[in-house]
Amino acid sequence: LYNGAARKLALPKNVICDKCEGRGGKRGTGECCPNYQGTGMQIKIHQIGPGMSVCMDCQDHGEQISPKDRCKSCNERNIV
Repeated sequence: LYNGAARKLALPKNVICDKCEGRGGKRGTGECCPNYQGTGMQIKIHQIGPGMSVCMDCQDHGEQISPKDRCKSCNERNIV
């Protein structure tokens, strides 16, 4: 199964944004997302069983940053 061959492997690497330090915007500007009490997830009960879906407003972060306070470098993604 393993024959001892050496292979080079290149993988993309996510790096935390230096400008916002991974916060997505200015320090202290994030507000708790009003949907789903800041959890970032919506819990739905269906006949087949419970399920969870991501909040479309905060994208699973649990907080929202106003457009004027968002980091221009990473655009609120926290990584570059």
